[in-house]
Amino acid sequence: MSAADTRAWLGRVLLSVLLALTIGVLAYLLARAITTGYVLYQQQQLFQELGGVLQGGDIEALASSNLRTLRQRIEALNAYYAWFSVQIGFGAAALGAVGSYLWLEREAARAGE
Repeated sequence: MSAADTRAWLGRVLLSVLLALTIGVLAYLLARAITTGYVLYQQQQLFQELGGVLQGGDIEALASSNLRTLRQRIEALNAYYAWFSVQIGFGAAALGAVGSYLWLEREAARAGE
């Protein structure tokens, strides 16, 4: 294997890594956008309950409401979705790395024929 072949191979590996990072980041951002929208949808219950308490003007009702429990549940759900989005990003990056490397190697073999 010559130095030129080694440099070409390293270039293909580097390009595969860059493509994998791009794919992973895009997958993470897409998953985060979807899950954030879902969390916002679920927060409507919290907003409605808070609005009802504030419209009534009864501050004492805040103590008896389950706003804190709802808020904690939504925060836990948001943390889970953040972790899930990272996992999707890593998975997409891994698949992107393998797929792009195999594609680049196939194209290099075709060019060498």
